[in-house]
Amino acid sequence: MSTLTKRQNVTFENSNQTLECNGPYHTFVSEAARVFNIDPELINSGSIKVFYNDSTDWVRISSDEELAMSFIYKDPNSSLLMRADPNNSIDTYNGRKRRERKVRGERKVRGERKVRGERKVREKRVRGERRERGERKCNKKRKINNCDSLDTKRAKEKMQRSNAVYVDESISAWPENITHLFIDGNNLLYMTKTLRNNSLKRKMNLAQDIIVAATELFASRVNGLKDVYVIFDNISSTYEKIMENGTNFFIRSARPSFSTTDDMLVDWSEQNKNIAPNSLHVTSDRALCGRLNIEGAKVMKPKAFFNLALKLTNQENENVDSWFSKVEKELVK
Repeated sequence: MSTLTKRQNVTFENSNQTLECNGPYHTFVSEAARVFNIDPELINSGSIKVFYNDSTDWVRISSDEELAMSFIYKDPNSSLLMRADPNNSIDTYNGRKRRERKVRGERKVRGERKVRGERKVREKRVRGERRERGERKCNKKRKINNCDSLDTKRAKEKMQRSNAVYVDESISAWPENITHLFIDGNNLLYMTKTLRNNSLKRKMNLAQDIIVAATELFASRVNGLKDVYVIFDNISSTYEKIMENGTNFFIRSARPSFSTTDDMLVDWSEQNKNIAPNSLHVTSDRALCGRLNIEGAKVMKPKAFFNLALKLTNQENENVDSWFSKVEKELVK
């Protein structure tokens, strides 16, 4: 994710401005550079770092995705802060740039001194022009092929999203014909404040453990489920066990067999066409929902599923955010 959609109060040193951030990450960088009169490379290189306050401490934003997520999930009343890295200061950066320009200038002079005679220069220019024509021709073909591939991919994803149908969120009982449950773990990593905080702070293992623990609690108290899978794109610890109610509980990693959880879920439905109609997948990814619907599987949005889980486990006085917070406290005891 890399789109910023909120007006954000940004502070850099002693300056205070309001930036309009309605585009991709590089728009934020260029706008911040213009407002504060700094070189955008200072932000891209890490000489100036971006932080946000999550009410307990300052968290450094180190990637495009995290910056976008901070705009969507953080407290809109708290500002972003831009700080110069003391170990990689602006003065050091400017000095390095001056040295690089000087070196480039010296190299240019030495290169020009090597040129001898108009004939040699003319031949070199001709060879360069021929090479450029060849490169332009290759780039044109490559661009056409890439555009065709991208258009095909977009059309396919549009078709998949148009086929997306979610289970009615108002259901109050577990569907009798659902015997297999699949949780798209990566899709849940930013679902609640507890999960977002751990994910943004690089505590990915803890965020994964919270999702697993909440799902396991549900699976242990609901009868009629044969298999329950919690799948992540990449998780270090995978295992399986049989719970007291007879349900098989699996923790799986899509990699290295599959590039993403999406592909693993769809492959399972394709390989188990007789069971797919009796399976429920929990994800908010509409393209994935459409792919699974085509295979006959049912799909439910995460918040709707865990609200139903609270009801079925006699925790109706809880909400999903507070439940996951309590699960975290139990895990870190």
